[in-house]
Order: sequence, then structure tokens, then C-alpha cells
Amino acid sequence: MPRTTAPGLHFAAAAFLAGLALLSACGGSEQRAAPVSVSRVIAERDIVDGFPALTSAVTVRFSRSLSLPDDEIPLASGFEIRIPDPFDEGAEPERVFIAEATISDTDRREVVLKVDRLVPDGSQLVVAARLVGGDADATARIAGNVSGIQAVLASRALAPLDPAILESGDFAGPDAADRDPDAMRDALERHLLERQSSAELREAALLRYDEMPADVVTSPKLRAALAALTGTFAEPAIDDLLTAENCTGLPVARIAFEEPPEAPDLFARVTHDESGARIVSVSPRIEGEPLELLIPLLAHEATHCDTDGSINEEIVATAFDTLLYIQLLTVFPELARHGSPLSKDFNVDAIAMINSGRSLPESLGVLKSPGVSAAIPNTNARADSFAQFIAQAYAGQPETSDPEELPTLYAAIIGSAAGIEPRNAFDLVYLDAIIGVAVDPGVVLLAIATLGLQPVD
Repeated sequence: MPRTTAPGLHFAAAAFLAGLALLSACGGSEQRAAPVSVSRVIAERDIVDGFPALTSAVTVRFSRSLSLPDDEIPLASGFEIRIPDPFDEGAEPERVFIAEATISDTDRREVVLKVDRLVPDGSQLVVAARLVGGDADATARIAGNVSGIQAVLASRALAPLDPAILESGDFAGPDAADRDPDAMRDALERHLLERQSSAELREAALLRYDEMPADVVTSPKLRAALAALTGTFAEPAIDDLLTAENCTGLPVARIAFEEPPEAPDLFARVTHDESGARIVSVSPRIEGEPLELLIPLLAHEATHCDTDGSINEEIVATAFDTLLYIQLLTVFPELARHGSPLSKDFNVDAIAMINSGRSLPESLGVLKSPGVSAAIPNTNARADSFAQFIAQAYAGQPETSDPEELPTLYAAIIGSAAGIEPRNAFDLVYLDAIIGVAVDPGVVLLAIATLGLQPVD
């Protein structure tokens, strides 16, 4: 009769053999824990004194608490951020090190990194292997609240790749069409169509052109330029000039191509006749300029109503004509390379506005951007902002004057798109905010591309 094994002995032997197999598989040591993984990484731009800064807080969440090595190496040294260059996809990402790293007091799975840079969406976080307990560094994509392009625009000045954009030749003289009422009406209609204006807006602008008194606005080209303000933020300039609804209580006496009194080098100037009505004198040198370059010029001159001028008033007026020029550039890019002194001046002012902005550095503005020291880099201009650049051109005038009604109305129209309550347009902090916030980012990018701008060191 064969021998049998007792059931209890059979199960005990099986368990013993299984244990031996496990020990053999583990080499006789404890099983190693899986590395800590990165669950998410979020970068947020810092706000300092109510304004966007050029620094970031990056919150890193791990799958479980970090087991920090028993050494004195700073925690920050275990992290690195790599930021791609949005202007050069083939370039190596920039390596950015961490200023400070802190484990959250409320959740040991979170580490907050302080970075002395704007960290854009799509950057990469690298965590040292020694922190995650693996054989290799851990990497993760960073979700940020600014794009790569925005981070560059906020942090660095832009300059034209082709310096010819800042050069100019002579003015071309007017041709027969510039003085032909029918030809200029057709030019106005083509302009409006290019802007994709609605049929109602085109009809309103053409009606304004037809009804504009030729004995007051003596050139059909100037009538077309003034009527073309219809549908822009500067549309109120039309009634401000042509009716008594302005600070003088009188319609404009004359808008004409004539030498600006006592200032032949100016492109345009506002003076007053004996009754107090305004006269807008536009230099005959620019009669042959494209219609689109005369439009922002008239928007500017209309803001000058009373007889008191100041540096601040010129900053504001020039800010509005530059903004309108930048908007027109997105539809008429050929303006940037027209090559006349007038187009060159608009290009220079546009670059200064693109390189300015305290309220939103990656947009347009008039005040100093925190990342920019030269508003017009690679030139001999010594201005750190649009406002400073314009102020230098009007040195010698009074610093401030009483606010004008029309620029404040322009500002209210622009600000309404951004939900900003109307204020005095001569308040440059307010002006900087409405221009920066209200302008569509696409407009800024198109202007940068049209002017051929690239970041400079």
C-alpha cells in the first residue's frame, strides 16, 4: 500500500516552496517601490502691484509625496524648465533653472517653483531621478496661461529684420485721381470693401463723403479720408470737426492741403481763425500719399480742439493715430513698405507701441514694458517707451493741459470692448490699459509680421 502525505504537511510545503521562489526572484532583497510620477504641472504668471510681472509660479503635483534624499542639496536644483523658441522651431530649448522650490504645507504631493521668467504653455519640466526614485529623470508638459509668442513679446524688445522699414525716400506728387471727386469716391468704396465693412457702414461712409461741404474740406482726398473714419474708434472725429459739437462751439473753418502755419516741417497742424473755429492745415507734400495714411493723421488732428497744447496731449493723440495705423496695417500691409517719410514715421511709432505696455506687456501700450529698455532698439532713439519717445519729440511744450473731449470719447469706445469703465484719456495708466487689453492679439501678431519684427537681445 503506497504511502500518502498528510494534507497539512502538503500545504505547508507548497507555501515554503512559493516563498523560496519569491526570494529567488527578488535576489533575496525587498521589492523596489515604483518611481513617483508627475500628475500635472501648471504655470501661472505673477501679478505684482496689480500689474503682470515677468516671473512665474509653477505648481507641480506628484502621484504621491516625494521622499527627499538625506542630503543638503537644495530642492530647487532637482528641477529644470526647458522653454522652446517660438520664433525658431529648430533651436534648442532654453534651459531655465529654478529660483526657489517649496513643498506645500497643505499637500505634500505638491511643490511650488518660483521662476524668474515667464513660463509659457508647452514648456517642459524635468525632475531629477533622485527626487522621483527612478533610474531616469521624469519629464512633463507644462500648462501655462501665456503662449510662447506672448512670453517673448512680454519679455523682449522687437526690431525689424530689414532696416529698410525705417528708411524713407521722397514724397510722390499727387496725380489726377487725387483731385477727382468721383475717383476719390471710388477709392473710398474700395477701401471700405477691403476692410470688409458691412453694406450699411459703406452706405453711411459714402453718404458722409457726398454731403461733406467741399468749400470746407477742400480736397476730395481729404473728404474721403475723413469719411473713412466711419466704423473705426475715431468715427466721432467726423462730427467733432464738421458740427458745432466741440469745445469751440463752431464747425471747422477749413480742412485743406496747405502749408501748416509757422511749422512747414509738420505733416499737419491745427490753428484757429479769428472766430475761434479750427483750421486743419495738411502739408501739400503728402497729397500724393495713400488714402490709408491720411486717415490716422486726421484722427490725430481732430483731437486738438482748444488752444492749449501739451506733451501729454501729443502722447495721447499720437497713441490714437498709431493704434489706428496698426489696425489698418492688418488690412493694407503694403503701407509698411510705402517708403515715404510719413509711412516711416508711422512705422517707428508702431514699433515703439509694440515694444511698450505696462498693463499687458505682450500687447500694445504706451508705458514702459518691464522687459524692454529700448522702445526702438538698434537705433539712436533713447526712449524706453512709446510715451517717452513721443515726449522727446515735443520737448519744450508744457507737460500737461486740460483734457480734451474727443480723445476721451475715443478711449471710451476702445475701453468698452475690454469692459473698462471710461476715464480721462490723458491718464496714461488708463490709456495703456485700454490699448493693451482691448486690442485683439491677432492684430498684434499681424502687425509684427507685416513690419518684419524679430526679438533682439
